[in-house]
Amino acid sequence: AELLTEIQESLGLTPEECEELFEGILDKRASAVLTNIKGELLRGREENATDLIKKLVRFASFVDGELGLEIDEANAYAIFNLYEKFDFSEEEKESVEEKKKLLKVALGIS
Repeated sequence: AELLTEIQESLGLTPEECEELFEGILDKRASAVLTNIKGELLRGREENATDLIKKLVRFASFVDGELGLEIDEANAYAIFNLYEKFDFSEEEKESVEEKKKLLKVALGIS
C-alpha cells in the first residue's frame, strides 16, 4: 500500500485516479494471462497452465474477482475444473474456497 501511495504522490494523482490506473494495468495483465492459459489448454499442455492460473487468481484477489475478462463458458469451465485438480493439501480449506470463489467471479461462472 505504501508503494502505491508513493507512486500516486510522485505522479500527482488522486487516490481514485491511481486506483483506476492500477485496475487498468491489472485488467490488461489478466487478459494476457488468460490468453496464455487458453493457448496452453488448446495445445493440451495443462501442466504449463498451472502457474498461469495461480497468477490469475492472485490478480483476481486484488479486485474481488472483477477482472472484466471475456471468456466463453467452455474455456471458463475448463480452467476452473483444472484449478480444482490442483494439490491444495498444504493450504487451509477456507483459503482454497475463497480462491475458488474469486476464480469463478473472474471467469464469469457460478
